[in-house]
Amino acid sequence: MPEYDEFVRGLRVGCDFDVNILHGNYVMNHKVSRPDRAVELLQHAAWWTDGIFAEIAAMALGLWKQVTQRTVLRTVEDVLARHENCYEALIGLLIMAYRYTSDPSFPPALIQPLEDCLLAFSL
Repeated sequence: MPEYDEFVRGLRVGCDFDVNILHGNYVMNHKVSRPDRAVELLQHAAWWTDGIFAEIAAMALGLWKQVTQRTVLRTVEDVLARHENCYEALIGLLIMAYRYTSDPSFPPALIQPLEDCLLAFSL
């Protein structure tokens, strides 16, 4: 009789799951252009998720009134305190600073805390 490790080595198991996508339409053939699909994904991220990447999605869509400054400031504090997933949040802050701080609609109250965070963070 083979040992357990010898028995399972190379064994592959699969299972199909039914998937339901909320707030979206299921299509078999994608007839939507890439830019339209990108807008759809940004809308989903802005409206159905939270955190720094939802704020970036809102900025990308030009929904400046929807941007929650408190979320961005909390992310800045989390990065500086090196909380869990601070590197992912740092990447989000870098993306935000690079792409959106030059936009006239970017909230002026976020520029200095964002800059201070990015300059103070050291690996």
